[in-house]
Amino acid sequence: MRLKAGTRIRTLVTLGVLSVLAAGCQSEQYLVPASQRAGLTPALQSYQQSADVHDTALSQQLDQAIQAEEVVVSQDSTYAPGYEKLGGLFWHAGQFEAALQAFRRASQIAPRNAADWVAMGQAEARLGHTVKAAQAFRRALTVNPGSWLAWDGLGFLSVSGHAWRQAWRDAEAALTAGGQEAPTMDLMGRVLYGQGDASDALTYFTDAEELESTWWQSYYDAGRAELALGNRSSALKDLNRATALNPGAGQAWQLAQTVKGGQ
Repeated sequence: MRLKAGTRIRTLVTLGVLSVLAAGCQSEQYLVPASQRAGLTPALQSYQQSADVHDTALSQQLDQAIQAEEVVVSQDSTYAPGYEKLGGLFWHAGQFEAALQAFRRASQIAPRNAADWVAMGQAEARLGHTVKAAQAFRRALTVNPGSWLAWDGLGFLSVSGHAWRQAWRDAEAALTAGGQEAPTMDLMGRVLYGQGDASDALTYFTDAEELESTWWQSYYDAGRAELALGNRSSALKDLNRATALNPGAGQAWQLAQTVKGGQ
């Protein structure tokens, strides 16, 4: 039975991290063919140049923030929030091994903080260390059995291994712990989709979209389900929405091109 989208309690959740878990710990690199880049009109080339300038500025600001936070932790090596912040900055900079080390240090300083163990699990998963990721998520649950993020993390790991029954149990535990969060709804949809039930999966993906309308992953998953059901126009709409929200979602962009080519 479909679960109705309810009132969502907003939390500090890195949806991009959960997207990596949902995608089976694969890269999200966005690769636009060179032939299409070369075919930009002069006006679009101007926009592209502007985007490149802003991207460079953001990268510089991120580097400056990392340097500043490194000064903080170098002066106080027992300041867990500093390492947590540093880990997040490294993550956004694409330096995942450095992020893992920062989160690990935070968990050593504050071992009773479940969020640090969840962050460690997410970083381990991003690096493809699924066993270590699962260990970190389980450690988070020993500290806080009600950590829905940890249950979701375990569930997405199970999905990547096609362990559908275990993934569903983890999703139910996440639902009990945190209520109807978008990643949990998406996780349930992915379990059903993996078992060949695209129709019921789509209802969960739709709930995820309603709960978190700016998260690209649920639109990508909904697009896949729509495509499996033969609804190409609806699939393309969802896939275009996914790439609009996250131009780095390479798999969504590539699938959209495939759908366009078949129309």
